[in-house]
Amino acid sequence: MGRLLPRHVAMLPLDFEMGGGNMLRVFWLSLLIIACAVAPELRANPADKLPVAAFAELPFVERSQLSPDGSRIAGLLGVGGVQNIAIINLFNKTETKIKIPVPAATQALWIRWVNDDNIIVGLSALLPVENENWYVTRALAINRVSGKVTKLLWEKNGQDTADVL
Repeated sequence: MGRLLPRHVAMLPLDFEMGGGNMLRVFWLSLLIIACAVAPELRANPADKLPVAAFAELPFVERSQLSPDGSRIAGLLGVGGVQNIAIINLFNKTETKIKIPVPAATQALWIRWVNDDNIIVGLSALLPVENENWYVTRALAINRVSGKVTKLLWEKNGQDTADVL
């Protein structure tokens, strides 16, 4: 049976022809030897660990959405510990960038493009209602040309006014 294999394989001391048991053992043993040889290089150096404060930082870009025409991006930018709603042109660096701070005591839930010039932003807040704290949602409309911010149904006091189709 050894004649069916090429000559250099048939001369190996392992019995490849009698079943894959030895071949499988050799494979796993080889893998283990390689892993042990590489493991010291993969260990993290304690000096390379991130400080705990790094995990509390805001993400630089979050919830980004590409405009329908593909030329702009809207998203949340975390700069200097402040989260801003931003609209940035990807190709024309001279176009005015819109940057609006997320309103106090709210958290941005989502951003959606309405058309190439307008976005709506869903916000969430925890408000006292009848001696309890309730989560309520609100929506903002932002025009990228004028930078105007419009509160949508903000004063209607509904619980989920940011539900937009």
